[in-house]
Amino acid sequence: MRLHMFRPVVLALLTLFAMSATTLAQSPLQQQGNGSFRGLSDAERQLIQRLVSHTVREAGVVESSESEAIRCLAVGESVVLSVVPEGTRVKKGDLLVELDDSVLKQKLLEQQLEVAQSEVAVKAAQTKVAQVTERANGLLPFAKLQLEVAEKARDRYLSEDGAYQLELTKADRQISTAKHRLQALESMRQRRTNRDELTWEIEDAKSAVQQAEAAKKLLTMHVREHQELVLNLDIRKAQAELLQIQLEFDSTLQAAMADLKTKQRAHDLERERLSDLEQQVQHCRILAAQDGVVVYMQNPGRRSQTLEPGAVVRERQTLMQLPDLEKLHVDVSVHESQIERIQVGQAVTLQFDALPGVDVPGKVAVIDRVPKPTTWLAQDVVQYNVRVSMDDPPGNLKLGMSALAEIQVVPHSPN
Repeated sequence: MRLHMFRPVVLALLTLFAMSATTLAQSPLQQQGNGSFRGLSDAERQLIQRLVSHTVREAGVVESSESEAIRCLAVGESVVLSVVPEGTRVKKGDLLVELDDSVLKQKLLEQQLEVAQSEVAVKAAQTKVAQVTERANGLLPFAKLQLEVAEKARDRYLSEDGAYQLELTKADRQISTAKHRLQALESMRQRRTNRDELTWEIEDAKSAVQQAEAAKKLLTMHVREHQELVLNLDIRKAQAELLQIQLEFDSTLQAAMADLKTKQRAHDLERERLSDLEQQVQHCRILAAQDGVVVYMQNPGRRSQTLEPGAVVRERQTLMQLPDLEKLHVDVSVHESQIERIQVGQAVTLQFDALPGVDVPGKVAVIDRVPKPTTWLAQDVVQYNVRVSMDDPPGNLKLGMSALAEIQVVPHSPN
């Protein structure tokens, strides 16, 4: 029982002895690494680190805090004509990749012709609408004026002071005049001794009275009715002509407007296709979205570099990254046995293989909740990424440099 209780202490002493014995054969960074725990189980390794260490030492790599992914936006597949070498420093707007746009430019020329033809069709339809409207503007007022004239003619004849009343008054006056003349002749014949002297004049006066009365009867019973029918017929003719012109105008205008709308939609579609092709041609020149250094995206399934002239790239394929070298941090891979000891805000001392003797202070900024993807070489190793920020990184620090992070933690005592 006592021997079992002293096992952790013995393991710790043996480990310290092994670490000191291998110090002369290791590099400065390797002396502080986890190689001293080889041969021990994860539980023993974790126990020893908790007992003897106030720090967690893990390897890391310098990364950029802000990196712009450069993707291929050209539709389908495209052939690379030129590409800037990896590691090149670029400015915003610099040309990074040029894709073959010869096929797209040919389609662009053909589409420009389609747009020109559809534009001609739209203008022809607009002219048709204008002609129909102009013709209606000329015929409709004339037809309305004809209807107004017909209505005025009827009013002029049938109104209280119209032509019919004047003719009726004239007929009454003629009857009255003829009757007065007849009465005068008969009175004169009564005063004369020879009554046969005025017979012919009296008969003529009676005939005049009869003619005047017959003329009035014709006016009231036939002429008025006939004239009213004629005037009403003129009005209906004018109304029918106006209605026909309106219906013809509405029908023709609707057809012309529908044709114009169809032509305009077709023209808009052609213009959209043209705009899309122009954009596709622009996508064949991939420009830098920000200042940075060019880092190719590696294809894990191939050893050779695929982003080169003649290579075929796909739509939405990520071609490269543009990390901002002014905003750097260190990504540290921490073993699952140590991740619970790491907290945001803990102090970190960073050392770099390329900068011997330089200690860079930092602190834990982000702890990933999801473990890093495993590789086939270490499928049973679970690690979490810890981001370490630097307030004042060295000016000669470069992307991808190896680092050793010493994270200041509080040691845990065994349960």
